Amino acid sequence: LRKKYALKKPDRIELVIQTDYDLGKFIKDIQNKVNAKKILNKTKKDYPYQSKETIKNIDFEIYFTKI
Repeated sequence: LRKKYALKKPDRIELVIQTDYDLGKFIKDIQNKVNAKKILNKTKKDYPYQSKETIKNIDFEIYFTKI
């Protein structure tokens, strides 16, 4: 998604991942891999970058903003 939204690898982001899948054991790995300052599982605000993805038949809604 970084390429799609013209973000560079060093750019820090705030990331929201909404899914029914339990990401608990993957949060730290995801945070390090995508350079996220924090990862949330629910959002109440608008994020400029949004995407709906399906991975191995699991649906994810992804929201993020550059910080």
